Amino acid sequence: MDKHLVLTEILMAIHGVNSLEKHDEFPELILDNLWNAVKELCGIKAEGRFSNKVLEYVLDELKRIDTANEDPYEDLIEYLTTSKIEMNGGY
Repeated sequence: MDKHLVLTEILMAIHGVNSLEKHDEFPELILDNLWNAVKELCGIKAEGRFSNKVLEYVLDELKRIDTANEDPYEDLIEYLTTSKIEMNGGY
């Protein structure tokens, strides 16, 4: 499995789902499931409010991405796969 390709596809889906209008819980459920997949693939150990804060950061970064670039998600994938993101203490 090409982890970079899978993460690129998931981030593209998160980007798309996040841009949907939020008339009901459906987009939020999809977003939660996609985020859980990213966390699993990247070894991110975050739950609850801390997980939500990391997701907010990712969503903010996705808004800034220029999809005209050859590999627009490369920097975000690099951050997610190389940073040690885990909850320390009682956040």
